[in-house]
Amino acid sequence: MIENLLITKKQIKLAKLLMNDFVHKDVILATLDIKEAVFSKYLTQLKKVGFNIIKKDRKYRIKSYSNQINLSHFENCFLAYVLGLSKTMLSKEKFQALFKIYGKLSELNSKENFQETLKYLKKYLKKQLNNKFQKKIKILEKYIEEERILEITTLNKKILELTPKSFEFEKDKINAIFLDNMNKKFISIPIDNIARIFPLNDFHLFDSTQETIFEIYGRLKDTYLLKNDEILIDSFKDKIVVSNYGQDKNLLFKRLLKYDTLAKIIFPKSDAEKFSNLIKKSLDNLDKFDNNIIKEEK
Repeated sequence: MIENLLITKKQIKLAKLLMNDFVHKDVILATLDIKEAVFSKYLTQLKKVGFNIIKKDRKYRIKSYSNQINLSHFENCFLAYVLGLSKTMLSKEKFQALFKIYGKLSELNSKENFQETLKYLKKYLKKQLNNKFQKKIKILEKYIEEERILEITTLNKKILELTPKSFEFEKDKINAIFLDNMNKKFISIPIDNIARIFPLNDFHLFDSTQETIFEIYGRLKDTYLLKNDEILIDSFKDKIVVSNYGQDKNLLFKRLLKYDTLAKIIFPKSDAEKFSNLIKKSLDNLDKFDNNIIKEEK
């Protein structure tokens, strides 16, 4: 990090000030509250530790430095993808903490690399607003580890027998790399184009009818622990939004009922209606129980 390369805090501040754009000499002197002679010494020190500083009309900027990391296109895409996953799976506070760490690491990265990563991150986050997109990636990652053979159905109804191997990251999309078992060659399919994932000789795992999305409110939102078949979709000041996939609906409803008014199913509509009816039924039973107790007391 920059802090390990320099001697004084003001030298560190100067390096950060010149990191992105040209800064006028008068602004530098005023910001650091130093004289020209001291400024010249600071510039000399920065150059000694590897900073390439350019000057233009009394303005200064750091063009590059010897400890700079230059990420490849794939590395930028992959880094954006990982940050995007973290945005989905972590709470808002934890993601912000992670992004601050990335911000510090970016001091060793070029400005162009940093901007490229942010650009791809925004694109991936837009895709991850679609929970099915996120779910497909998670499922494929599981089957890559298990080296499973899958039946993949694409949006144009094409059915293929494939083994998932890895992912590749392009500027505006993420592709899954499969081994075509019949033709013995690798093929690439955009995640968006996959309509169904069916593991052969096993139950199918990706089926939107198996998904239930619910909200957790109040004090419970800070202590709620995600189950193995759940992912965090979003986090707000007063609630979190969770996707549950594959759990027995009756067991899920029974668990959520325990949370009383701190839980609410929002998708699909059929699950929301069933859960609402269960709550009404529970309240009716409670009223009957209270009435019986009152009668017995009389």
